[in-house]
Amino acid sequence: GNTAFVTGPIQLRAGVILLIDKGVTLYGSRNPKDYERSEGSCGLVNDASTGCNPLILAKNATGSGIMGDGTIDAQGGAKIIVEGKPSGKSWWDLAEEARTVGRQQVPRLLETDLSDDFTLYRITLKNSPNFHVAFHRGDGFTVWGIKIDTPKTARNTDGIDPAQSKNITIAHSYISTGDDDIA
Repeated sequence: GNTAFVTGPIQLRAGVILLIDKGVTLYGSRNPKDYERSEGSCGLVNDASTGCNPLILAKNATGSGIMGDGTIDAQGGAKIIVEGKPSGKSWWDLAEEARTVGRQQVPRLLETDLSDDFTLYRITLKNSPNFHVAFHRGDGFTVWGIKIDTPKTARNTDGIDPAQSKNITIAHSYISTGDDDIA
């Protein structure tokens, strides 16, 4: 019905708004190869600092945002795809495995960096493999009327993590995750 779409990583540009209409779901790929920062770096547990690109990246993207009454589902609880077949583990299984040894190499749903005046409005974000929203080094971040909903058993799935930023408004939103709702 043209209401479900699967995507690999998306990079937002300055002044661009990703609009997801009511009834539409944008699903994140379950294939770790789609998110690799280098060959074989995503979809595993190791000691590297970071191995995966986020589902959505806004770097130097001033005036951009994500809006609409639709949903972005990063499929954190679904089995990842390895060599074209579902593996025995989900992104969240990797997070649990990393609890005792190493670091989980899984994508975040949305990561911004140096993107002033970024807006999240009336969008639903769910099932991120890792943090849902990481807003870094920005001036002006408005979160209004969004919903973040992920099971409490999903490890390291923070809702919104603003870091080294200022002028942040988070209002009239519902946030329920497996870790910090707002950190």
